[in-house]
Amino acid sequence: RATARRGLAILEDEGLIATLPGKGRVVTDDSSGGPSYHYQMIAGDLREQIHAGTLVAGTILPSEHVLRRRYAASRNTVRQALAELEREGLITTEHGKGRFVRLLHD
Repeated sequence: RATARRGLAILEDEGLIATLPGKGRVVTDDSSGGPSYHYQMIAGDLREQIHAGTLVAGTILPSEHVLRRRYAASRNTVRQALAELEREGLITTEHGKGRFVRLLHD
C-alpha cells in the first residue's frame, strides 16, 4: 500500500495524474490542457491575471455578482474559486470591503 501511494504521489508531482475531489485520481489529458471543474477554470483565469500583472497588488477583485455573470457560474462555484486563491495566498478578504490581490513575493 505504501509503495502504491508513493508511486501515485510521484505521478501526481510529475503532472501525469491529478486528484479530483469526488472523482479520485485521473490521468491528466494534455490535449484539454485545462482543469476539470468550473471553479478551477475561474481560479486559473484569475491566477493568470494576477501573475500577468493585469490584477496588481492592492486591486479589489470584481464582486461575486460580477464574477458569476462573467463566468456563468453559481455563487458557490465562484466562492470555491476565490477560496482556492485565498488558500494560495494570492488574494485576501477584508470584511465589509471586499477581496484584494495580495503582494506577490518572489
